Amino acid sequence: MFRWSQKECFAGTFCLRKKQGRIILLLSAIHFVYFYTNKELGSLMKYHLLFFTVAILFSSCISQRHVASRLYNKEGKLLANDSLVITSSQVRKFRIVEDQLVDSLLTRFKFPAIYRENGIQLDLIIDFTLDKNGRVTDVQIVNAHAGYAGFNEVKFKKELQPYYSKQLKDALINMQCANEFKGKNERYYIPVKFSFGTKSERKVDEGWLHVIEPPVPLVDHVVY
Repeated sequence: MFRWSQKECFAGTFCLRKKQGRIILLLSAIHFVYFYTNKELGSLMKYHLLFFTVAILFSSCISQRHVASRLYNKEGKLLANDSLVITSSQVRKFRIVEDQLVDSLLTRFKFPAIYRENGIQLDLIIDFTLDKNGRVTDVQIVNAHAGYAGFNEVKFKKELQPYYSKQLKDALINMQCANEFKGKNERYYIPVKFSFGTKSERKVDEGWLHVIEPPVPLVDHVVY
């Protein structure tokens, strides 16, 4: 009689808490019963392994559509600032391209030099529109905060909006999934945090694109 191998049992048990794991086990069970009742046990192992592989790929494609966003919750609220909201349909659409876009932006975004040189950490939220042709338009910095009292938010926005606008446009132009956004004009938000650490690092942390750089050695600088 056919028996599940130890490796297959472990894989199924490991995935039980996940939707795709339950789908794989259900489809595999149906597949096994079909071949068992038709007395085709001789070729069962070969077909079972093939079907198991196809089931993994199929369920992964389905489950990918339900994976939580790294920047938004399921209601469309920005994790970094829940007063900024997009629709649930936008979240589903954004999730398709999110990993590629976020990774591209983390590579492109640079710690503003004058702030890094003066030991000033920043966080900002970029607001932009994806138009019906899938192009980035109307890029704005809607929130910007820095770690000192004399921070001039208006001046900061005016000087750095062109830079962030270019990075967003370049990132989406090079994305294979940009067509997902075509059809109508929609607004999205990208939160970015610049801070200091012992080494250069790029990551998503608590809904923020986090750009970490070591501080510049102290010299006499005037705060900009």
